[in-house]
Amino acid sequence: HARIPVIISHEHSFIAMRSSICRKSQIRSINYYTVCRPFSTLRSGKKLLLKGNHDYWWTSVSKMRARYPGLQFIQNDFVLFGALAICGSRGWKVPSSEDFTPEDQKIYNRELLRLDMGLAGAVRAGAREIVVALHFPPIFHEDEENGYTELFRKYPVVQVLFGHIHGENNIVMFEGEKEGVRYKLCSCDTQGFMPVLVGEC
Repeated sequence: HARIPVIISHEHSFIAMRSSICRKSQIRSINYYTVCRPFSTLRSGKKLLLKGNHDYWWTSVSKMRARYPGLQFIQNDFVLFGALAICGSRGWKVPSSEDFTPEDQKIYNRELLRLDMGLAGAVRAGAREIVVALHFPPIFHEDEENGYTELFRKYPVVQVLFGHIHGENNIVMFEGEKEGVRYKLCSCDTQGFMPVLVGEC
């Protein structure tokens, strides 16, 4: 078994897979700023980093991988752990957003295509279950349908983790299970900057 702590903070998202002495696997949320440097230097485990909307320091994924060899960067692709894949994409605003513009539609469509490629690649590689990590929330309401929910039905997605929404925004956000997929907001300030169990696999 492997422990999967998920770290999705204000503007950043990242996941860690490491060996565990426990029999069960756990997914947790914690503050990026307090663990990024020491976390990246841990001798064991794999650390996966996902881009947020304010990560202006993030250049091409090849340059990021070369610059920070202690971390694995997920950008529209996946990492496979046995039959479990973690697929990551930044995502974008969804059409139900109040300020959604024609330019947003172009970016949204592009992000859907990128996530679709990552999910398809994971399935081809043998994934039977997929955890999707996004920076932007894929839906706001349980009955919402969009390109993301279509992709989650198309592939064996079991959990979706996302950030971007912060406590001061006072936005009502859907969290829970929808069509067999568990949705969890992991922005650190919404979780009191404390580890929160969001699932087991």
